[in-house]
Amino acid sequence: MVKELVEGIILVLSCNKYLRTRLKKTAFRLKENSYENWKVVYVIGNLTINEPYQLHTNLLTLKCEDSYIHLFKKLVKALEAIYSIYDIKQGVLRTGDDLIFNETELRRFLLKTDKSHFIGRNFNGLSIKEPGPHLLTNNHRDTSMYQYYMIHKEDVLDPLHNLRSVDPRQYIVSPKLPVGSVCAGPIFYLSNRATNILMEHFKNVNYDVFTFNKHSSSYPYTMEDIAVAFILCWNRVSLEHNHDMFSCPTHNKINEKAIAFHACVQGGQVFLPKRR
Repeated sequence: MVKELVEGIILVLSCNKYLRTRLKKTAFRLKENSYENWKVVYVIGNLTINEPYQLHTNLLTLKCEDSYIHLFKKLVKALEAIYSIYDIKQGVLRTGDDLIFNETELRRFLLKTDKSHFIGRNFNGLSIKEPGPHLLTNNHRDTSMYQYYMIHKEDVLDPLHNLRSVDPRQYIVSPKLPVGSVCAGPIFYLSNRATNILMEHFKNVNYDVFTFNKHSSSYPYTMEDIAVAFILCWNRVSLEHNHDMFSCPTHNKINEKAIAFHACVQGGQVFLPKRR
């Protein structure tokens, strides 16, 4: 089969919960199915399908868990699927389903010819210059995933999440990543080199988000942003900080140069910009 040649993929990770809301024609859905020859692909998980994936128009359904704790697995499985379908020249812009896009700035970013391998926004504005395994020997307790499931107990009962035998309290030891290595989750860019590193690494741990990493004495794969940063840092790929990747438009402060506006903010009122 001849693959369709594209510049890249705009990969929108979502779930069945929002299939009839955010993924419909709402403010959160991109107006076009392609931008500057970057295909838009929406992703959900469904353990009941028979094939590894199904692509209907631009909705990609993966045979994997649809849960929050399995989000990194969903990302990797989605990467494997799109690279089997498309001939991708540049890489992947991974986005969430709770973003409102500034499509002018989105196009501007997609057209850049000098993208680094890993681009995202971190809240300290720093990037590490010499990443590597030597920076990944420490760990700390992070109860955020456990706290999420204490609030969203209904997720445990959803058969598509496959969580009935999972106790999140067992996986609260997370790698303590170096400052400047982790980008905030709503949107980040991965080159072909970076995506290949993620896919190969996770394949080597059998796609198990509950794998224990002896080097850091932690569980690096239960949170997607941590998993991406951990693997890329391990492979000496630096994060390029870009303040304009997204904006949290609270308290009437809006970054007009942002590619996207993150609408789901915990606490406080959110002021959403008009679509452009």
